Amino acid sequence: AKNTEKPGTVVDQKNPVFTENGELIILKSSYSAVPSFYVSKGGKDQKIRTKDRSLDHYFRYAKGKIVYASYRPNLRWGWIDYSELQLLDKETGLQKRVTKGSRYFSPSLSEQADSIIAVNIPVSGNQALHVLNKYGHLLTAIPNNHQLSFFHPIFWKGKVVVVAKNSASKMSLLLVEPANGGYTNLLPWSDHVIGFPTGKTDTLFFTMSMHEQDRVMALEMASGKLFELSAFGDLQHTG
Repeated sequence: AKNTEKPGTVVDQKNPVFTENGELIILKSSYSAVPSFYVSKGGKDQKIRTKDRSLDHYFRYAKGKIVYASYRPNLRWGWIDYSELQLLDKETGLQKRVTKGSRYFSPSLSEQADSIIAVNIPVSGNQALHVLNKYGHLLTAIPNNHQLSFFHPIFWKGKVVVVAKNSASKMSLLLVEPANGGYTNLLPWSDHVIGFPTGKTDTLFFTMSMHEQDRVMALEMASGKLFELSAFGDLQHTG
């Protein structure tokens, strides 16, 4: 007999983030649906808003706000494009563009959602970390004295934690002083691909490639101990 059942739609769910009250925010997309933000409540997904066109799926959340970078080409000059910061309210679904004509990437919010940190990549390619207020006004341009490439910065107890890559294409996790750009290596420079740091109490969590797989890692800031989180929630000390 001929099978007339239609195959189920494969849906991608990216960057799950828990809110303060335990709800889950995700970015969903499929071959038949453009990427959109959803909040999971009581086992049901409620759409917040369609995501503007972007170069990646990265976003961060704090205090009812979602921040991400959207892509916009110059209407006249095809070789010019922009990456502008968008601030989305989880409850109302209203979105505000907070920077225009900018080239900001992988933004993150402060705990109170009143400040934004993002990687500024101008046409010259000289990257820097910029701290802005929620209206998009530049507060601090953190010097990049060692010509590093930056990814996924977050605020951390008055400082900045950021993934960095040096001129030898080695990666590390850095703790940066906003005043002068000085930094401390939280991990040695290595060939491991690192990304998506997030902080909880005195521990940093992030992903790191090991043995041809992406692993979830936990770094105790007080002791400097590094752990690998297994699929079953156990901690394995790695150094």
